[in-house]
Amino acid sequence: MQQGSPQPNILATISTKLFRGGRVLITASAVAGCVIGLRLTGLLQTWELAALDQFFRLRPLEPVDERIVIVGIDESDLQRIGQWPIPDRNMAQLLRTLQTYKPRAIGLDIYRDLPVEPGHQELLQFYRTLPNLIGIEQIKDKSSTGVPAPPILRDRDQVGFNNLVSDLDGKVRRGLLYWTVDGKSHQSFALSLALVYLKSEGVTPEAAASDPRYLQLGQGVFRLFEPDDGGYVRADAGGNQILANLRGPANRFRQVSMTDVLAGRVPPELMRDRIVLIGSTAVSLKDFFYTSYSGGLVNSLQPISGVELQANFISQILSAALEGRQLIQPWPDPLEYGWILVWSWLGAWCSWRLRSPERSALVILVSAGGLLGIGYGALLGGWWLPVVPPMMALTGSAIVIIAHLAHLEEELKRSKEFLNKIINAIPDPIFVKDSQHRWIVLNQAYSRLIGYPLEELLEKSDSDFFSPEQAQVFRTQDQQVFATEQEQEHEEEFTSRSGNTYQIATKRSLHKDSAGNLFLVGVIRDITERKRLEEELKRTAAELVRSNAELQQSASHLHH
Repeated sequence: MQQGSPQPNILATISTKLFRGGRVLITASAVAGCVIGLRLTGLLQTWELAALDQFFRLRPLEPVDERIVIVGIDESDLQRIGQWPIPDRNMAQLLRTLQTYKPRAIGLDIYRDLPVEPGHQELLQFYRTLPNLIGIEQIKDKSSTGVPAPPILRDRDQVGFNNLVSDLDGKVRRGLLYWTVDGKSHQSFALSLALVYLKSEGVTPEAAASDPRYLQLGQGVFRLFEPDDGGYVRADAGGNQILANLRGPANRFRQVSMTDVLAGRVPPELMRDRIVLIGSTAVSLKDFFYTSYSGGLVNSLQPISGVELQANFISQILSAALEGRQLIQPWPDPLEYGWILVWSWLGAWCSWRLRSPERSALVILVSAGGLLGIGYGALLGGWWLPVVPPMMALTGSAIVIIAHLAHLEEELKRSKEFLNKIINAIPDPIFVKDSQHRWIVLNQAYSRLIGYPLEELLEKSDSDFFSPEQAQVFRTQDQQVFATEQEQEHEEEFTSRSGNTYQIATKRSLHKDSAGNLFLVGVIRDITERKRLEEELKRTAAELVRSNAELQQSASHLHH
């Protein structure tokens, strides 16, 4: 019996693992590359934005921001006044009443580019005497010809634009801080009001230390939105945009009606030292917008008013500057690509190791849930992690590996059938093993030699039937053939089920089918009788040598 060196066994094991790991890595990389390519075309953007919306809707609702109060012009106000736009006299009366409450800033989110008599001169007088009043304008863009601001407010630099950025599905997920038109920089309505409020807190705008292009207000650094941030692909990044981080669906701010304010039914402390926004909330005026909170199973496409959307942007700026509330930050592209590759590798590796469609599907389902949980947790921390591309990579690589394994299994079945037909016609014991050292095909001669029925032997290995010493010898010889891919022949011994020990000569060779499955084919010859005769010949030869020596010694004595 020959003892093989353990070194080839170790090297062969390492080589096999590297081969399998390389196959998994190649599959994962190919699937990840396809998914990344698909993402770069923009076809996944809609799904990624929908996933982001769902995460927003699952977030715990944030408390009402008490720093902002909305004076809404609702349907009852319109019926009482009897016309739209509201006459300048009514607007002047509203501003006069609000100013007595001493708010820190007043935002007029209603276009007043044209006089609406009566009372226009009275309203102009309030424009001149209210330093904390901010009006609106709409800058000309692709979808609008623009609406100018009241000239007095424009001359006093008390104007902010209220243009909004809508995605292809009509939802507002981004806000604007600045916009440069014809070489002139404009401030947004939300930022203008926030700066008035922050000035009293000692916070002024400055360039961020990390990047001079970014605006810093107190604790908040407002990073510029890029065209491929998060799930976006080649989005319009004009102006200084930020990703919207709204406080929740509608009614996250204190709201009172215009009628209640004019009737004196609003407590002064509700508006003192706060930002007061004036805007329409009447459904008939159609000043409503869809956000990430619009949709879902419960809130089916419920929009929020334009004035409340502006309140959300103001609240986002104030909270970031004063409280360090997280702004939504995307990952850089290389990190996103690596993230997709990791999940693609996980799907391929799990399927390769489990080798079962049912178990693989269960593990992939659990992994997908983990991916969604990580994405949701990251959003709670202010990070936007892509979930749709890694989800596709996870399932795609798993499907490719499962399909590959199914192909291998089918080819293996055909190979077994073919080998069975051949080896059963050969009288010598023959075994066929897979790369896991399990018997997959055996002939009846092998079954008779070892003393076990074929049904018990198939899909088992040497260690299940032989002693540890003998099983290790067989495994070592097998592994040498797998490692070198060269035909080898060894003399060994084994003990059958009946306890008989046989001397055998085994010729091993490696074969591969069309699917790449490796088979080790071993042909056994029983050399027990030959070994016995060789031993008898050795003993006879030894006896002859000894007898010859004795005869020579006797002759020597006789001669003496």
